[in-house]
Amino acid sequence: MKHMRTRQLAIKSEWPRASVVAAVYIILSVVWFGAVGLSMVDSGAAATRFHLTVAQVHLVQLVFALPGLLILLAILFASIRIWRYARAITGSKEAVGFQFVAYGILTLLAGLVVGNYLGGLQQLAAKHAADPQHVKTVFVIVSNYVSLVAAFVTYALLLQGSRLLLRSIGKRLELARVLTPMLLGGTVLTVAYVWLIHGNPSSQKATSPDLTPAFGLPYWLTVLTVALPYVVAWFVGVLALVGMYQYRMQTRGIVYKMLFKKLIVGMTLFIGLTILLQLLTQISSVYATSSLTSILGLIVFVYGVLAYAFVLIAQGAKRLNSIENLLIE
Repeated sequence: MKHMRTRQLAIKSEWPRASVVAAVYIILSVVWFGAVGLSMVDSGAAATRFHLTVAQVHLVQLVFALPGLLILLAILFASIRIWRYARAITGSKEAVGFQFVAYGILTLLAGLVVGNYLGGLQQLAAKHAADPQHVKTVFVIVSNYVSLVAAFVTYALLLQGSRLLLRSIGKRLELARVLTPMLLGGTVLTVAYVWLIHGNPSSQKATSPDLTPAFGLPYWLTVLTVALPYVVAWFVGVLALVGMYQYRMQTRGIVYKMLFKKLIVGMTLFIGLTILLQLLTQISSVYATSSLTSILGLIVFVYGVLAYAFVLIAQGAKRLNSIENLLIE
């Protein structure tokens, strides 16, 4: 009887938090569709380019808005579940490490939402500006720096989380075996990224009134303040993955191994796709000469991989919920 009363009190105490979580999901959905609505303010250029009506362009945008929302909800689900599990094991050595992992995923979510809003605000501001290209350039510069900061903070939090998790089992991040290939890979990525930026005609200025510049900055400033910091952020992200992989291999908990298998695969796909997209966006000819079918196909591929990556992360986080329920019981 005492156990049942305790269980009922636990469930009752969870109810307000469950309602708050539901409200967070709803707020995120409203915020996302607000960003989608802003992106629809000026669809005339896209309609002209692809020989569609404005209504058809809006329909395409709405079709791709739903998968984007599902991806964001999966990220939110993962961060909330990992954070709740960290709270459930408060006092244990692993708790703080899991909290940092949750904060990292939540920072990723915030960066994606802010980035989409900046894109929508860019179109709205440019439509009513005396010099639309100048407005677009300013927004592009701000958006690039916001994305860079969000990426660096996300990966730094994940790295700190992996280090704390390793520390909880008496281990440290070992780089002896992976440092050389990481440095070689980083060098190749740096050279490729800088070279593609140099060869991108729309890097500093838009090549068409309907397009926006990739960076809107002089080449040397782009390299020093955007390209190289992005490479550093990717390096930190890979270090975080290495730390999580080592924790999964060395921890004794079978549940942790199951969680981190999905988490590592999901984050690896995300970081890998992020790097690939940063490189592809510098190949301006891909977008300048591609048909609507080709561009939509690329978007479907990107959304598909992202969805799979974050579904894996969400599935891993869901396993923590089972542990949390056992702890309550």
